[in-house]
Amino acid sequence: MAYHRPLVVLPVAVLLAAGTAGCSGTPTPLQPAATGQPTAPVTEQPTETPTEQTTEQPDARATGGGSGDGTSRTARGELVDGFPTDVVPVPEGATITLSSLVRDGDVLAVSVAGETTASAEEVIGAARRRLREQGFDEAEAPQPDGGAAATFVRSDGAENISVTVLPEDGVSRFTVGGQLVTG
Repeated sequence: MAYHRPLVVLPVAVLLAAGTAGCSGTPTPLQPAATGQPTAPVTEQPTETPTEQTTEQPDARATGGGSGDGTSRTARGELVDGFPTDVVPVPEGATITLSSLVRDGDVLAVSVAGETTASAEEVIGAARRRLREQGFDEAEAPQPDGGAAATFVRSDGAENISVTVLPEDGVSRFTVGGQLVTG
């Protein structure tokens, strides 16, 4: 299989620069994988709690003739409504800073940033186990200074998830982002 360079939805620096404040709790693994076929199409899952701040607007990419519904959703303080937690690993108990979801046809671009008291190695290890269960293969990923990163692909590179973790001041700041095919 040829190596495909994954699409990064939002640059890690932008998500980390969004700023995070205070985190409490204990390190926990990623949310368990959904039951069923690991390579089944992604379904958008509603969140169970109301968002602190959510915006929805037309996606500028879709207005240029894209076939998608042209929506982009962002939430501060928790996961955006419809975030596919059945596939995308999010550290359980983490403090979410910012999350987003952009639909363009059958492609769903997702990202989440936050912090956890779990170590970078614990976050990456849990993501690795979870994504392998979902049928993703690990690809080469550049490593940030003082942190850890991993990239995973499936569907011949059409789907990808990147996880980056930077420890700072007793917490691990993380970003998880990528592209999934929903159809």
